[in-house]
Amino acid sequence: MNEQEIIEMGETLKKRFEDLELREEISLNEVKELKKVVISSYGFIRILDMTIESNADTPFEIKGLIEVLRSYLSNEIDSLDIL
Repeated sequence: MNEQEIIEMGETLKKRFEDLELREEISLNEVKELKKVVISSYGFIRILDMTIESNADTPFEIKGLIEVLRSYLSNEIDSLDIL
């Protein structure tokens, strides 16, 4: 192996490493955005749940679905390790 081959291998490894760093940064940003979506959805469902709780005309099935969704999102937020 001559000096030029070693330099080319080093450049190739450097490019691969930079590509991996870029992919990791993109993935971390995507995860951050998904966390925001889950938290926003949870907040909206909590408000909806509190609003419907005081309304006697809301069908039981709708109340039940909202409670299940709120509980599910709450568990997901707990597993995200962000609070």
